[in-house]
Amino acid sequence: MKTVIVDDEQLGIDSLQWELKRLDSDIEIVKTFTDPIEAYAYLQHANIDLLFSDIQMPLLNGLELLKKLDPINFQVVFVTAFDEYALQALKFSALDYLLKPVDKLELTKALEKFNAVGLDAQQASFNERIHIQQSAATGDLPDKVVFATKETFEFIKPSDIMYCEALSNYTAIYTTSNKLVVSKTLKEVEELLMHYNFLRVHRSFLVNPTFIKRYVKTLGGSLIMENDLEISISKTRKDAVMEILKLK
Repeated sequence: MKTVIVDDEQLGIDSLQWELKRLDSDIEIVKTFTDPIEAYAYLQHANIDLLFSDIQMPLLNGLELLKKLDPINFQVVFVTAFDEYALQALKFSALDYLLKPVDKLELTKALEKFNAVGLDAQQASFNERIHIQQSAATGDLPDKVVFATKETFEFIKPSDIMYCEALSNYTAIYTTSNKLVVSKTLKEVEELLMHYNFLRVHRSFLVNPTFIKRYVKTLGGSLIMENDLEISISKTRKDAVMEILKLK
């Protein structure tokens, strides 16, 4: 796994480099940079698998660095002490986001996530999210979205998806005809489908409002889907759900 680390603080590079070598012997750290401009020059032509990048850096921050490189042919994990950048990082479709000081367990999860699917699948996922974001800006969304499973790329119409359920680092997608498990967290699937008006009603469920059959008022509120599955609405999302469904 050819890896590059970009961080304007050498201490951050040294610490991460030590943890990576300790956790995974397959990692080859081919370059490290404290200067993001130098990193940009290198990454334009580099053949690597994974980039660990700080976000807040002088002259060129991590998000700007990736935007200048777009499209890219490697995966990205942002590493930073500033959690205010979390949402931006997720919107940019990073593989993962780690806070400093890097927790060994969270770093392990990020590496497991990288290994969960092939690099081609990860790159397709990255490009797909960027494509959808760009299409949403012009009002021209694609009819189908690509989801990577362990063995295939599945091209699915969002209009055929009834709901999605979180399965740890994976997500089960239930369509009108079948179920498939994709190598994405529910948050990542939500980012793909948010432009198609999907609704997060619970930490474990994302639903297509088209397939809601009934709203149940009792016991905090729940939704009955077309296949008669009952999905509870979390307390923190109830007001937003009722407003979107025009029940208030």
